[in-house]
Amino acid sequence: VTVDMARRFPALQVQPTESTGRAATGLFLMLQERVLEYNTELSKDAHRDVPKILAPTRLDTAAASRWSVEFGRQGVGSVFAINVCQFMSAEALAALIHGCKSILSRNGFVFLCGPMLPIGEAVPRDSDLLYNEALRKFMEEVQIREAENDVKLRQQQEHQQPQTWGAPSLRRLRADAEAAGFDIAYVKAVEQSWTAVLLRPRWSQAASR
Repeated sequence: VTVDMARRFPALQVQPTESTGRAATGLFLMLQERVLEYNTELSKDAHRDVPKILAPTRLDTAAASRWSVEFGRQGVGSVFAINVCQFMSAEALAALIHGCKSILSRNGFVFLCGPMLPIGEAVPRDSDLLYNEALRKFMEEVQIREAENDVKLRQQQEHQQPQTWGAPSLRRLRADAEAAGFDIAYVKAVEQSWTAVLLRPRWSQAASR
């Protein structure tokens, strides 16, 4: 997705990130390799005066208050999260949205796209519910395996709500966005039973001066 974004919008400076603080090392290395390949290809074309992709960085949704430090800047123009929200717990997604508010520029926006559960009278498709259940069970099994050989982690899990994956509910997403100070600019159905959501930060009059 990172390379696709850079190619689609060549004038933008793209900063890829991973992920919720628990990304597998192999996935992070794969992202680094893809970015290096793109930048190497770009440097060979002297006629393309476009910015290179920045080196990938890790962002922990549990430490969103430190994003401006870890990210190295504020005033970010936009944040894209494509096909990732279903691999986060509801709490992590809420933290992600709050973190975005802390680094966005005044005219910035957040674009979320992927499988989402509808609101109102719309009924989720059977395939969406099966996918959701598969994600939930997978995460449950991962936590059980991790705790088997880690006594401290097992004790922590006994006193915490288990983390669950699944397609976010649009109702919950709307509530989290409004609580973080965002207005929902639009919600649109896209291919593959996905939903696209655009969030724009809402600023107080004092902050806008």
